[in-house]
This record gives sequence, C-alpha cells and structure tokens, in this order.
Amino acid sequence: MICTSLRHIAVFLIVLFALSINTAASAQPEGAWTKATPAPTARTEVAVAALEGEIYVVGGFTRLGGNTALVEVYDPATDRWRKAAPLPSARHHAGIGTVNGKLYVIGGFQGIFSWTPRNTVFEYDPKMERWTGKHPMPTARGGLTVGVHNGKLYAVGGYADGDNSGANEVYDPATDTWTSLIPLPTPRDHLAISIVGDTLYAIGGRIKSSYRHNLDTHEAYDIQEARWARKALLPTARSGIASAVLDGRVFVFGGESPDGTFNKNEAYDPKTDRWTAMTPMPTARHGLGAAVINKRIHVLCGGPRPGGSFSDAHEVFSLIGAAPLVEITLSSFPLFWIRLFSWSSWLPPFSPGPPFPSLWGKPFSVQPAFFHRGPLFSVFPLVGSFLRILSLRSVLPQASSQGLCPVCIPLFSRDHRLPLLFRTRCCHMYPSFLHLHG
Repeated sequence: MICTSLRHIAVFLIVLFALSINTAASAQPEGAWTKATPAPTARTEVAVAALEGEIYVVGGFTRLGGNTALVEVYDPATDRWRKAAPLPSARHHAGIGTVNGKLYVIGGFQGIFSWTPRNTVFEYDPKMERWTGKHPMPTARGGLTVGVHNGKLYAVGGYADGDNSGANEVYDPATDTWTSLIPLPTPRDHLAISIVGDTLYAIGGRIKSSYRHNLDTHEAYDIQEARWARKALLPTARSGIASAVLDGRVFVFGGESPDGTFNKNEAYDPKTDRWTAMTPMPTARHGLGAAVINKRIHVLCGGPRPGGSFSDAHEVFSLIGAAPLVEITLSSFPLFWIRLFSWSSWLPPFSPGPPFPSLWGKPFSVQPAFFHRGPLFSVFPLVGSFLRILSLRSVLPQASSQGLCPVCIPLFSRDHRLPLLFRTRCCHMYPSFLHLHG
C-alpha cells in the first residue's frame, strides 16, 4: 500500500514538475542583456554584419560629420574596436551581408539634406583590406534590407524618388549578376528581413519613409517555391528596426514612432507562426544594426530619439540565463518510467538523445554537484529529487556559478545512477558541462 501511494505521489510530481516549468518559461520574458565596449563613434542608420568572427559597423550618420563612409570593426574575443578601410563613398540606410569571407554593402542613400538613392554594390575583402565596386543593383533605393541565402544576397524593399519600392532582387557574387524576383507584396522601407531555412521573412517597416505610418506587416517569401505568404503580424508596429536569427527564431529589435523610440525585443518562431515578447533592450533606439557571434546578438548604435539622434550603444543579447524550456527525450522517458516503478539498481541501456548520440547504450551517471541531500532525499529518493527539481529555477543561478549546466541536472543521486537529462535554452556549450563518472 505504501509503495503504491509513493508511486502515485511520484507520478503526480512528474506532471506538476512539467506544468510548473512550462508555465514559468512562457510567463516571463526570455533572455538576458549585457553591455560590451561601446562603438568608437556614435552613429545612427548604420549597416551591421558579422564576418569571420568580427562585427563590422558601416556608414550611417555621425553627430559631427553627417553622412559617413566610416567602417569600424569589433572583435568579441578581445572586446576591442579597430578601424577598417572606409567605404568608397559615404552611405546611410544601406543594406549589408557577407558571403564567402567578403562583405557587401548594397544601395542606400547618399547626402545629408537631399537623400539620393544609390544602386551601388561595394565588396570588401578583409584580407586585402580593399573595397571593390561590383555590378550595380537594378533598382536604386535606400531604406532597404538585405539577407543571405546559399551564397546569394537578397535585397528587399526600400524607398526612392518619393515612393516605396517592392523590389526583390538577388545578387550572386560568384557571377556578379542580379536577378529580379517576385516583388514584395507590401512595398515599404525601414523594414527588416531575416532568412530561416529556405524562407525569407520581411517584417515591419513604414510607408513613404514616414514613421507616422508604421506597419506590423509580416510577409514570407519561399525561396524554393518563389511565392509570398502572409504570416503572424509583428506585435508592435514599428520601423527603423534590426533583426537577427538565433536558435531558429527571428528577433526584431528597436524602432521609432512619433511617440518615441522602442526598446522592444520580439521573437518570431517560424515553426509555430507565433511571436514572443523577449527581454527588452536596455537602450531604446532606431536606425540600429544587429549581428550574431557565438550565439549572442550584438545590437549596435542607433538613435535614442526619433529622427536625427546618435548613440555608441553596444548591447549583447543571449538566451543564456533565460527561463528554461524543459523536455524529456522520447528515448529516455520509457526507461525512466521503468526505473521509477521497479526501484531497481540495474541501469538499462540508455539513450539521452541529441546532443549526446555517442552515449547510446552506455551506462553512465551525472554528478549532482549542487543538489543538497536532506533527510527527505535520503528516505524517499524519488520524491525528494522531484521536490528539488520543482524549484529548478532557483538552482539555475547556483548551477551556473559552479560551472554546471541544467542540461545535466540529475533526478537521482549518484548511488541510483539513472539521470534524467534536460535540454534547455540556458546553455549551448553542452559537452563542456557534462560530468560523467564510472
């Protein structure tokens, strides 16, 4: 009777554990921000991209010099900045992308008071430290955005000569040629695009370069099928934004409106066609840029006030430290269930699933370095372990401080030898956090 009751309690705690973790993960904003060394020059309307482990901040407006050709490069490994060869000609509101170790700056406006749209393509070779002009874009425009897919650069949207452009044109650096594709259904400027898999997502923006006419429009272009489709609307209509892809989701940062600038950070999941409110930027701004290095999104520069304002802000977003999304691997759950009801000390072949395929069929256990073994844990190992895991969120900081990752949080003491592995968003360096012992 006692054994049956304990089994019922354990099953109840399993369900309660899953519900509590899922609720915690969905109820709070996700992610954390840190600050890195500010950009040497305060700017807005910049073009930003990652190339060979460094981040390039190109062009834009400066507080003193107006429209600039300045190029500054940030090295995350040293947290230091340096200057690179300037653009052949000053640009603001340009598109940017990298292919095969080279940087491409496409289109944009030239001038301070009279914004002249350009169709130029500048290629930068970091090894030669030299810019080269390439075949011009078919449609001159600024306020466009650029994405990269399979070695080609997609230039979408923009503004020129008093009207919006729906141009969707792709550049192939290998042949130095342009191809015109099916136009953007909603022509607009100051939008953002990101590419996940074979789909290009065109998000937000404005009509005729006026932030009084911000859009929540979200349209997706299937590159293989060559067709557009509407997707879930951006929760906050905004323009002058930046976007980046991390862990298969599109993150959209900042923007401006007549009422001020946005610190919004909203993430789109293509798998569910849903948006999630993430932890806001510390500094609200527009005309900013974003680039991903080592699973961290560096968000740079931009204006803290609508219109002509400038900043050297350099804030870094990551999912490390986020509320975890916990799941039991399908391969491990049935074996865990057997262990739960057999109370046996035998360890059956166990597959923890990705990212640990090499452990298939091998007995192992994970050292519970930060689990305190109180009386309840000693008398009722299963119940005690579940009660502690129900407070998983409270032990995450402690785990992190001891160099551990919740990926290897065990349900059982080392004597029982059967762990239940969790896959979470709080850490991406899984192998370095594993503690296996014989």
